[in-house]
Amino acid sequence: MTVKTKFFSGGLLGIILLTSLSTPVVALEAGGAGIAPANPRPDEPLSSSWFIYEVNPGDVLEDDVWVLNTSDKPLKISIDAVDAMSLGGGGFGLLDRFQPNPNLGDWVTLEARELEVAPKSKTKVHFKITVPADPEVGDHIGGLVVMKMDSAPDAVSKSGGATVNIRTRVGARIYLTVLGDIHRGWKILGKSFFGRGDKMVLRFKVANSGNVRARFQGDVRIYGLFGLYDKWPDLDVGEIWPGKTNLQEIVWPGKPRPIFGPYLMIATIKDTYTPILETSTIPPAPKPVTVWAITFFIPYLQSLILLFLVFIVWFIIQLRRWRRMVRLARTEVVAYKLKKGDHLMDIAAKYDINWKFLAQLNDIKPPYSLHGLTTVYVPDARGARRNIPLPRFWGPLFASLTRWLKWFKTAKPYQVIVVEKGDTKKVIENFTGLTWAEILRYNKFPATTKPKIGLEMKIPAKRRRR
Repeated sequence: MTVKTKFFSGGLLGIILLTSLSTPVVALEAGGAGIAPANPRPDEPLSSSWFIYEVNPGDVLEDDVWVLNTSDKPLKISIDAVDAMSLGGGGFGLLDRFQPNPNLGDWVTLEARELEVAPKSKTKVHFKITVPADPEVGDHIGGLVVMKMDSAPDAVSKSGGATVNIRTRVGARIYLTVLGDIHRGWKILGKSFFGRGDKMVLRFKVANSGNVRARFQGDVRIYGLFGLYDKWPDLDVGEIWPGKTNLQEIVWPGKPRPIFGPYLMIATIKDTYTPILETSTIPPAPKPVTVWAITFFIPYLQSLILLFLVFIVWFIIQLRRWRRMVRLARTEVVAYKLKKGDHLMDIAAKYDINWKFLAQLNDIKPPYSLHGLTTVYVPDARGARRNIPLPRFWGPLFASLTRWLKWFKTAKPYQVIVVEKGDTKKVIENFTGLTWAEILRYNKFPATTKPKIGLEMKIPAKRRRR
């Protein structure tokens, strides 16, 4: 059966290295070569922009296309029928004559593939589309492309010592739907929501399981801790061809990226594709799907500034500690002979000094036991300086950082103290800030346990008296 078409349209696109314009126009040209449908319908505005057909298997369509020369000199122009390809994010691209075109590009027979077009004129080219007897039901997408043949390239690029001549192709889209068991279906396989610069970005991985194209639109709302932050009821998510899975990335067109905090994105996605032809028999779209994603926005620049300020504060603290160590090294001290029953806190109280300062002066580490010591040094203006070298600055600086990292890695929720001679329940309770019963329960000791020289006990770090 031969069908002389009465409806025509041309999806016009400028192609540079297989990229394209997504907005249809009446005619498009590059460097003087252009293309446009030759038989638009007066009652259908899109017939000036796209070739759209609905056919049955075995149909033969005939149509015409204008090849234009808008320049001031004659042009030799080539015209080809090629298959389309889906670019990343749902973009539209066309193959070239040197690649296999087993689908719609192979169904089209052109009256001429090369022609001379006079200046400021156009030439009509007749073509025929022969639909196979057993094609796949659903959408088949391709296009007619024109390109100047005998003129200088539109641009020249050099890379790695090689010279690449760039020529711009201009094309008209063809959307052909083979009628039959048309079905529509799609699924969201993944979603994410994040920031890029001062913008918010939404990303959806969508699979079109139907045999016709799908055009997605989302009703998207973004919530913060204080309620609705922004919304966009008709966000364009892009087009996905039948049987394809695309990663659709959309830059949020509304408010800029928040500075800080958790945010929730809720999107209701629907397929808004509707056939352009009023006589179309394509079934309605599936029900909308609602998905959500959470992200936590962090102001990286401000965070770096904050970290730098924290480092400055930490550096100043370490400097003060180093100066205190220098002061300790220069402190006049007297030797105090330890007696039975002496405790660090008792000695500190006797000389009216802080017990931690006394421990630091004598390099006594936790659990601050005096076991094995015979003498401690106590600050006294009547004493003399000890013969010890002054500490270096950089050593303690990085040593403190190393200790902090080591503590962060191996920190335990408790400290260990050792009972010494003369320690009583009251002394231990005063030192730890815990009752004796609490200490026994924490260590899982029997209630009859009494202080015994050498007994090690765990004390919760957060309850430890400072």
